[in-house]
Amino acid sequence: MTRNFWLGLVASVVVLAAAVGIAFALDRRGSDVELPDTLDGMHAFDSDAGQRELGAEDDKVIAESIRKTRSAQGYAEDQVSDAYDGADADIRQYTRLTDDGSNRIYQVTAVAAESGPLLPEGGFPDPERLGVAFPTVDRTVDGEVACLARYNPVPDGGDDVSPDDHIQSVVCQRTSGSLTVRVQTGVAPVDSVVDVTNAAWDDLD
Repeated sequence: MTRNFWLGLVASVVVLAAAVGIAFALDRRGSDVELPDTLDGMHAFDSDAGQRELGAEDDKVIAESIRKTRSAQGYAEDQVSDAYDGADADIRQYTRLTDDGSNRIYQVTAVAAESGPLLPEGGFPDPERLGVAFPTVDRTVDGEVACLARYNPVPDGGDDVSPDDHIQSVVCQRTSGSLTVRVQTGVAPVDSVVDVTNAAWDDLD
């Protein structure tokens, strides 16, 4: 397991903590939230099974990696909780082996509070004004889950242009009453992020 991989995980926790903190906390849930070790067939990175799935074998290395991951998550959880006026928060990363042999990381944040709508920090740039084939940020709703897909680079146009070929990152959110679940990943089909969001919601609700 490379140092860059570990640093990327830590950075992703901090980025998501900042993103979640932008949302408005409208309600608060009294009970704790605790994400499971296994979600939608994926193992949490801060678990023995998750570490071994990523190729770690030495027990001491696994224990140290789990300790570092949980420390980073704990800091991010405190920041998210503060943003939601003390509501309980839990953050975990889950890994899934893709068809090309790479590991896709889904970062899941659960907060015992209701959030406002999921909106991009930079707004919604007009694709016509930018002269590109489709929006650089696209908001979709699938049932109770709202998602933002970011595309980069976005081509000028053409008959064979498909947004799915240019996805840079996806974030989805489900919120209602006194619970918010937000899932973020890099290059991935939007519907796969919706599935993970609903799986986490069903586990917590």
